[in-house]
Amino acid sequence: MLGSFGNEQITGKPTDGDIREGKKTCLLIDALSKLDPNDAQRVKNLIGNPYITKEAVKEVKGLFLKSKSVQSCKKLANKYYEMAETNLNNLKPHVNQSEFEFFKSLLNFVLKREY
Repeated sequence: MLGSFGNEQITGKPTDGDIREGKKTCLLIDALSKLDPNDAQRVKNLIGNPYITKEAVKEVKGLFLKSKSVQSCKKLANKYYEMAETNLNNLKPHVNQSEFEFFKSLLNFVLKREY
């Protein structure tokens, strides 16, 4: 999601990169499955174009929002976080505390990162 809705000054990356490159992100896959056929086709026609205009990027982002894909992808990320946390907690008796804390920190970083 950072590749489309992140803060460019924090990430150091433009927020149109994933759209320009046509990356098969969670946002894209989810949006295409939820949008009506005309909107889905519009997204397909726009993504992957290295010369896409700022207006067209804004349109794609608007369709991502319309489809509620941002919320769906955040929900999916949280689901995977909870699964990973459960598995990590199951490993706690088998690893030393510093290893456990390292992986716990890594898990939190991945979910909450802004860059």
